[in-house]
Amino acid sequence: MTPDCAGLCAADRDLAILAASASATGERLQSAANTALLAVLATDVLGLLAMPVATRGTPVMAAALLSAAALVIWSWQTLLAIRLALDTQVFRAFALGPGERLEPGGFDQALARAGLRPAGPPRSMQARWLGAKRLLAQQSICLSALVLTAITNLVWIGANA
Repeated sequence: MTPDCAGLCAADRDLAILAASASATGERLQSAANTALLAVLATDVLGLLAMPVATRGTPVMAAALLSAAALVIWSWQTLLAIRLALDTQVFRAFALGPGERLEPGGFDQALARAGLRPAGPPRSMQARWLGAKRLLAQQSICLSALVLTAITNLVWIGANA
C-alpha cells in the first residue's frame, strides 16, 4: 500500500468510502425512530381515550412515563443521527481525489483548534471507522428501544381496554 500524492493510501480511501456509506444509514434510522416515537405517543393518546375516565389514575402515569422515556431515547438517537450525518460528510471528503480531499491529519488539527477533540496524533482511518460503527450501533439500540416501547404500549392498551 503506497500512499498517493496527497498522503492517503488506497486502503484508507476505500475504508473512508465504506464508512461514508455505512454512516449514511443513520439517516434512515432517524426516519424509523421518528415513526417509532410517533407510534409511542399515538398509542398513549389512543389508550387514554379508550379508557373510562374513572380508571385513568395509574394507567395515565404509566403512559406518561412511557412517553417521557420514548422522548429521552429519541433525543439521544437524534444526537447520534446528527453526528453520523457529519461523519458521512467527513468520510466522503476523505475519499475525494488528491487535491480535493479533506486530509485526516488536518481535520484532526482543526477539531483540536475548535476544542472538539484533544490535541494529539491523527487517528487512523480504522479508528475512525470503528467510531462510526459504534455510533451506528448505539443508534440502532435506541431505535430498538423505541420500537419496544411502542410494542409495550400496544400490549398495555390491549390489557387495559
